[in-house]
Amino acid sequence: MRVERLSKVQVMTITVGAIFGVDILMVQHHMVKIARQDGWISLAIGGLLSIGFAFIYYLLAVLHPDLDMPEIKLKLCGPFLGRLLLFPTALYAVLYAGLSARIFAQALKMFLLDRTPIYAIIALMLVVVAYSVYKGIYVIGSISDVIFPLCVFTVVSMLLLSFQQVDLDRLKPVLFENMDNVIRGIFPGFRHFMGFGIIAYIYCHTYQAKGTYKWFIAGLLIPIAFYVLLTVVSIGVFSVGSLEGLIFPTLTLSKSIEFPATFLERLESFTAVIWIALVFESLIVFFYISIRDFSVLFGISRKYDRYTIIVLIIAAYIISLLEPHGIQVLNYFRILVSTYTLYSLIIVPLLTGYALLKRRRSKQ
Repeated sequence: MRVERLSKVQVMTITVGAIFGVDILMVQHHMVKIARQDGWISLAIGGLLSIGFAFIYYLLAVLHPDLDMPEIKLKLCGPFLGRLLLFPTALYAVLYAGLSARIFAQALKMFLLDRTPIYAIIALMLVVVAYSVYKGIYVIGSISDVIFPLCVFTVVSMLLLSFQQVDLDRLKPVLFENMDNVIRGIFPGFRHFMGFGIIAYIYCHTYQAKGTYKWFIAGLLIPIAFYVLLTVVSIGVFSVGSLEGLIFPTLTLSKSIEFPATFLERLESFTAVIWIALVFESLIVFFYISIRDFSVLFGISRKYDRYTIIVLIIAAYIISLLEPHGIQVLNYFRILVSTYTLYSLIIVPLLTGYALLKRRRSKQ
């Protein structure tokens, strides 16, 4: 029986960490390429839709309060079909972690560590991630408690300092002959919030007290608000044409902020340190997901987690360096997240509906 438990607040902070990651560096670029000056509208609609879908994940977890997602799949679908459904999720988590590490290493090399080899940046991050995951979910919760306030302070400060440069005319005309693009941008906007699925992995480790759902939704609303505001401010500062050519608009936004005092003339260096922490937490979360999925998939006992971690860290490191071209890595990342989002939109509602049906039959 578990004695240590995650608090309701940690449900929120871990959810925020799972949704944030490399997406916070380039969400504006993706949305503007599709919906132009109305990209923030597509993003907001996608975020609102994600709240409804997050409830399906939460309901599935509540129906199995002592199991996490891979265990739920095996219980509902049996050992063969359950493992068949589990494999894509396990593969996605390790691919996501590897590509995320590569993308962020590219951003660091571009803005901060221009003379450091990219393989060294990735290796250092993955080693620290591996150790954190090895310490367990409760250490991950403690890490999220430290990173969350730093994240909120940094993003809010950047938004406030950038607002004086915003030209509202660059956000116009709103929805003028652009409705088709706005609709096309809803799914890409939705996929930026898929990290809410972490609830199915951590709910069995929480106190499961009344009000947990509110904290979970708060952990989703915070990234939605920040992503939409970052997109609005970035469009107002850079314009649509410029944003289409900026791969990492958030870091460029921090670089554009000017101070009369010289001690903050390299603000992007300060904010890059915070982004390191954000991506670090996201990597930890997805490595934890991958380890749980592969452990259940192959029936590996928890006492052998250290060996699973070593294998998956090596796999993620290889994945991060396979593609030599940075732009192609971004394309692979987008395709990966889109494919997994479609998979989840089909599988998770079916699992939840089946779980509800089984519960009703058992009561009868």
